[in-house]
Amino acid sequence: MNLALPPNIDLAALYRDSGIGEVLAELDRDLVGLAPVKTRIREIAAHLLVERARESLGLASGAPTLH
Repeated sequence: MNLALPPNIDLAALYRDSGIGEVLAELDRDLVGLAPVKTRIREIAAHLLVERARESLGLASGAPTLH
C-alpha cells in the first residue's frame, strides 16, 4: 500500500500572504501597553493560521472556541 504524503505547507508564506503581520504591527504601534491582550491576539491569529493550513490539506478544522 502506498500512502501519499500531504503537500508541504509554507506557514511563513501563508502568514505573509494573510496580512496578519501588518495588522499586528498596527496593533503594536497604536496601542500602548496591554501586553497580555496583544499576546492573546497573536495566539488567536496563529491558531486561525494553522486552521487555514489544515483546511488546505483537507484535514478537519472547525470554528475556534475561545472560552
